[in-house]
Amino acid sequence: MKRVLSVLALAAAPDDAAARNDLAVSLMMEGRTRQALATLAPMQHVDDTPQRLRVNLGILYAATGDAGRLMPIRIIQLSKRNEKSCVKQH
Repeated sequence: MKRVLSVLALAAAPDDAAARNDLAVSLMMEGRTRQALATLAPMQHVDDTPQRLRVNLGILYAATGDAGRLMPIRIIQLSKRNEKSCVKQH
């Protein structure tokens, strides 16, 4: 039932990070890791992607044997955090 609601929410707002994350978590719990990864992957380069989505994306990359993708996610996240702190200081 939760997955159905997540699919409906995502259909109504395809760029909604929370809806994507909820659907991906439901898919992960069903063992459908490749579909969950396909659900979250489009959000990996979006500037305001929530931390929980990035963590789930990292888990999915590891679960699907693509651990090499974990480091770039972390580097992107850290560089964006540094940019924000530099802007706040100036």
